[in-house]
Amino acid sequence: MRLEEGAEATIFETHVDAGATSYFLDLVTDVSLAEGASLTHVKVQDEGADAVHLASLTAEIGAGARLSSFSLTLGAKLSRSQSFITFKGEGGEAHVNGATALAGSQHGDHFCMMDHAVPGCASSTLFKTVLDGASTGVFQGNVIVRPDAQKTDGRQMSNALLLSRDASMNAKPELEIYAHDVQ
Repeated sequence: MRLEEGAEATIFETHVDAGATSYFLDLVTDVSLAEGASLTHVKVQDEGADAVHLASLTAEIGAGARLSSFSLTLGAKLSRSQSFITFKGEGGEAHVNGATALAGSQHGDHFCMMDHAVPGCASSTLFKTVLDGASTGVFQGNVIVRPDAQKTDGRQMSNALLLSRDASMNAKPELEIYAHDVQ
């Protein structure tokens, strides 16, 4: 999907299956935001106990463009969402957030890479997870600040609440900073 200069759009995506069907879903969302464009993307994933859900979001953020993405993960035996965000123009913003609530032996995995390739951009990543039973949560965030990307503001956080002794959460925040004027 491409949003042209100054365009705005909201996408609401739902994946729900209350049955006991076993299936594999592999989704790809490719976004390009031109100068000053704005996209809000909301995804709710609440699939059956035997489902496998994989989803990838790639986005190129132009000058002054804004991406706001939120995913709510409740279902599936195995789910993985990954976001690859690249800043292509100064003054761009990206906010990739999510909430996960899992139980039993469910596994939920979130990966987010923010590539600050130009100066003056801001990104934030926040994932909150609640785990019960023997469920497992994973968060891996990577913020890359290229040498010419001065005045970058890149933030990431993962919070988890474990409701049982058998639940586990794995978090791996990564920062690669090659510029000197960053937050």
